[in-house]
Amino acid sequence: MTMATISIKAESTDTPTTEVHIGKHKILIDEPALFGGNDLAPSPVEFLLASIAGCISAIGHWQASQMGIRIEHLVTHISGQINSDAFFGKSYEKRCGFQKIEIQIKADAFWSEEEKAVWLDAVMKRCPVIDNISNQTMVEFLPDLKGM
Repeated sequence: MTMATISIKAESTDTPTTEVHIGKHKILIDEPALFGGNDLAPSPVEFLLASIAGCISAIGHWQASQMGIRIEHLVTHISGQINSDAFFGKSYEKRCGFQKIEIQIKADAFWSEEEKAVWLDAVMKRCPVIDNISNQTMVEFLPDLKGM
């Protein structure tokens, strides 16, 4: 098994607006004003859904190419219900993350019903983002919290 390490660095000051450095790229993550942010960029959970869509697109085109199929157009709509009460500290009865995520995929290609089924199965199995949210992944916190 070949393992690859992927690392990012994120920094914020006195607001939730977070600058994230990913290789040679830089993105912002923020929260809407209602959630204490400045609404300068998508929220972390919106980026999670966007990550699913990006992964489906990347793996989807890769898989299609391996099958000798060219996808003309691929559209992914993703939505999820999240417990905002936990975010605000009001109630922890339900977990704070998405309770359910729905993924709708529309793809235009010249393919048979069997090829569609093989493609979709492979995309769902090969997408590491879907794997990480569908299966338990060990998360290890290594805090270095200093007072001022």
